[in-house]
Amino acid sequence: TGALIGVAVGARLTHRNQHQMWLSEKKIEAVSAFVENNSLLIDRFSRVPTASATERVEWLHGIQSGRTVINLLCDQETRDAARKLAQLSQKIESEPTPDAVKLAVKALTDFVDLAREEIRRTKKR
Repeated sequence: TGALIGVAVGARLTHRNQHQMWLSEKKIEAVSAFVENNSLLIDRFSRVPTASATERVEWLHGIQSGRTVINLLCDQETRDAARKLAQLSQKIESEPTPDAVKLAVKALTDFVDLAREEIRRTKKR
């Protein structure tokens, strides 16, 4: 009986650890893609305030795809930071001022810090 309990507990712990690893990996993938697309958009519009329709569609699709996964898997604080970053990044397209760029870069830094902390917590659970 003791051996069966040990096997059951071991199996449960293994399953839980695998799930946490999977969750952490998915968060890293989503955050990385989201940050990359926002960074490209911010960088491009801070230097050259125009983009081709294809570039714009690719960035916006990448941002929305990243936000979708972030909304499904991440904590509310991280979701809120992602929403704010997406809004500020997209605002640069219509208003590529130095102040708008500064706000977007600050939002990017804040989001990365929150996401990094959340991923760290996920790995520890």
